[in-house]
This record gives sequence, structure tokens and C-alpha cells, in this order.
Amino acid sequence: MNARTPGKPELLPDCCGLFSATITLLLLLYGEGTIFHVVGVRGAPLLFYTSCTMLAIVSHIRSMICDPGKVPIFLNFSEEYYEYGALKCHDCENVKPQYAHHCHTCLCCVVLMDHHCPWVNNCVGILNQKYFVLFLVFTLMCCSQMALHVTLLFLSQTPLSVWTMAFAISLAILCAVFGLFVLIMLVDQLSAIWERHDSRYEAMMLVFGEPLSYRWLLPLDPTRALLRFYFREAQNFFPKEQPGETSQPNSQSNSQPNSQSSSQPSSQSPQPSPQPSPQPSPQSSPQPSPEEPHEESADRDEFDPLTRRRTGTNVSD
Repeated sequence: MNARTPGKPELLPDCCGLFSATITLLLLLYGEGTIFHVVGVRGAPLLFYTSCTMLAIVSHIRSMICDPGKVPIFLNFSEEYYEYGALKCHDCENVKPQYAHHCHTCLCCVVLMDHHCPWVNNCVGILNQKYFVLFLVFTLMCCSQMALHVTLLFLSQTPLSVWTMAFAISLAILCAVFGLFVLIMLVDQLSAIWERHDSRYEAMMLVFGEPLSYRWLLPLDPTRALLRFYFREAQNFFPKEQPGETSQPNSQSNSQPNSQSSSQPSSQSPQPSPQPSPQPSPQSSPQPSPEEPHEESADRDEFDPLTRRRTGTNVSD
């Protein structure tokens, strides 16, 4: 599993996407300059607005350059696995996990891909959906504050110059158009996220990678639980029926030597019964739990939505 490192910053060389992302950043900076120089906001309101603008810009940049959850290239994947239900992407010539989709702009498959957004010039997937949601939230907060300050400026009945009036009207149009678009995108994102789980809170925990805390409002790196969930889904090639199908030939192969062994010592019935009983008991008692799998399972139980989304309470891989 190589050639695509999760979390590696990459910038998609798409002209339309780069143009749209640049326009988005310029609109945020235009609103910051206008509300300071034209509207004349000072003090705590300006500090709060600047904080929202900076967080929106950082979230936008991170959602643009961070890995959305690309499927790694499996070089040693056998063709026989396709007979057991594994999917193959004919566009990128790579094995395709069960919950991955191919993006024709990024030219790769993305785990839990939501859509390809030209405004961030990247796909929105499992690893950068948090940044995209934060970008929409902080941008909507900026538009709301701009609309409030422009409304207070017109209601103040102070004489305004022609340039001040022109910038204020342009800012009002920007708030109305850009804010409405961001609101629609945010509602669409939340609706898509809530459909993944019966509980909306656990669905949000799946996106943000941890329970509710102040870290939800900060565009920080993905948590270990979210990365573990990504790696597990990136290697989820077979449907649910596949383990039952593969267990049948194994059980048959294991039952044959048992039947042969039971048929051979038929004359010595009292001897085989005490011999197999003491052998599994000492083997199973000293080697039941290596330290690392036991710690991983205990760590996974701490964060239920990343493990119970489809597999119930059984978190063993």
C-alpha cells in the first residue's frame, strides 16, 4: 500500500478549481477590508469578525490541500479476490473499496466521497469533510456579521459619501448572494452527514473524529480514531456475505481431517477423548491476547461511532 500517502498535502492542478478557490479567498479578504475601512467596525466586533475570517481561510486552505481520503494503490492485489466480491475501478485500474467512489477530476477513488467541490478545488471525503464544514460555518458567520453591520450603517442616518455608499451596497449584495449559497451548501452537507447514522450526534462524531469538544471548532489534524477508520474502510474490499462464504470451505477442510482422525482411532475410543482436552486448554490460556491487538480493541471501544457504523459492537478486524 503505497504511492498515495494519507494526509500528504497536494494541490490539484485544475484551472477552474484554482480560479474558483482564489475567488473564494478574495471575497473573504474583501469583506474583511470593507468592514474595517468602509463600515468602520472597531473593537470587539472587529476582533470577532477577523477571527471568523481567519478560521474560514484556514479551513478553506486545509480542505483544498489535504488528502480527502484517497484509496491507496495496492500493487500486490491478486486477481482471484475479484471472484469473492471485490470491486475494481476501471478508471484508475485499482481495487475499489465498498464505500469508495471514483472522482473523474482527481482521477482517483475516495473513501466516503461526498462530492467534488470546485470552490475548494478538491474532493470532500472522510479526511477533509470536517474542514469543509468548518469553512461553511465560519463563512456563514462572516456573512451574517457583515449583513448586521451594513444594516446598522444604513439605520444610523449618518451622511455617507458616494464611495462609502457604493462599497456598502456591494457588501450587502455579497452578503445576500454568497451567504445564501453557503447556507444551502451547509444544509446539504449536514443532511448528507446525518443520513450516515441513526443518531445525528454520532454521525457528526464520525466526521469530526472525536466526541463534542472545543476541537470541533478548530481545523486541526485528523484524530487517530478517524485515521484508523479511514484505513479500515480503505481495505474493506469484500461485502458482508464474503466472510460466511469463505468460512464454509475452511470449515469443510477442517472437518475432513477431524472425521478421518475420528474414524481411524475408532477402536481406541477411551484414549482420544482425554488427549485433545488438555492440549487446547494450555495453548489458549497463555496466548489469548497479544498486547497490541488488545490495546487497539480497547482504544476502539472508546469511540463507538467509528466502529459501530456498520459492524455493530464487534470491532475486530
